[in-house]
Amino acid sequence: MSSHRWYLDRDGQIAGPYSIEELRYLRDRGMLTARDELRDGPAGSPLSAGSLADLFPEKSPATANDATERPADAQGNHAGSAPRRSAQPAAAPAPPPHLPGARRPQSGSYGVLPGVATAAGVILVTALILWLVWFLHLRFTGAGAGASGSGTVNTANPPRTDAADSSLPAAVHSAAIAPADDTPAGQPSPSGTATFFGVSGKGSRIVYIVDCSGSMAGEPLDKARAELLASLYRLGSKQEFFVFFFNDASFPLTMPGGPGRKLLPATRANVLHAQQWADQFSGSGGTDPGQSLLDALALEPEVVFLLSDGEFSFRTVTEVTRQNRSQITINTIGFLNRSGERQLKAIARNNGGEYRFVP
Repeated sequence: MSSHRWYLDRDGQIAGPYSIEELRYLRDRGMLTARDELRDGPAGSPLSAGSLADLFPEKSPATANDATERPADAQGNHAGSAPRRSAQPAAAPAPPPHLPGARRPQSGSYGVLPGVATAAGVILVTALILWLVWFLHLRFTGAGAGASGSGTVNTANPPRTDAADSSLPAAVHSAAIAPADDTPAGQPSPSGTATFFGVSGKGSRIVYIVDCSGSMAGEPLDKARAELLASLYRLGSKQEFFVFFFNDASFPLTMPGGPGRKLLPATRANVLHAQQWADQFSGSGGTDPGQSLLDALALEPEVVFLLSDGEFSFRTVTEVTRQNRSQITINTIGFLNRSGERQLKAIARNNGGEYRFVP
């Protein structure tokens, strides 16, 4: 009978299967009584636990019959039966894996939850990796959007997130800035001059001021940026430069080595850094070159190039002329639109420069 696998039926709840050893374990701990019902199989007919001689020999019918058929000796031993041993507790069998009332899992169900957990873990790890890649991309390509003269980040003109211009050198789009060296950026302009949209200025200290307002968005800004980079590549090794972009606010070129603002030698590394920085701007906001012009004069350059496609206040003309005590040459370019032509012509005329309209 020990080969059977029994099921315990309590109030219609079937638990099991149990071996006869497991049932004895429950019996010895008061968790199984002779009145409990057992089934020989999940759908077998119920019978009382007390009817099993292997569990309750004193209550089973077979044991009772044997007791009437075999007389007992003085010690209570029946004829033909083994003498009773002195009462010593038998070693308890190992605890059954399932106590009454707990259903054993059906075959094939063990691997379902671990499989779901594994899939969820893979999805979570993948999402974290993608987020990290995205964060690093923004960290290294968005740091150069520039700050205004007050040190605040430009929120009106966020960095461009579209694909980089494939016509620029690959080094432009690298997050790392090449170490500064003395290699000239390109073929120098004759006699230490600088040229921007056909307007020339003679000098070794050059500042460029470029409009990035909303009306410059798209192709106009791309064209202005391309000409700026071409002009920078033409600078000689003994020339220095700086760049401002502006809309409602001023955005100075970020320094390769950290905070500060000064003219940079026109080495290949510095020009590549300026390319990367300039490529982050898209057109947005209004038009006010005043702060950029005043900050440019503070750098004491020899030549300034100002490019704009919009109208701005005549107060800028008056203030820049008043502050230009060193008589720095300011050349101006009206770009695609003549709405600000009067102001641009006045700045060039008052500061010894040249005006040109680029259609």
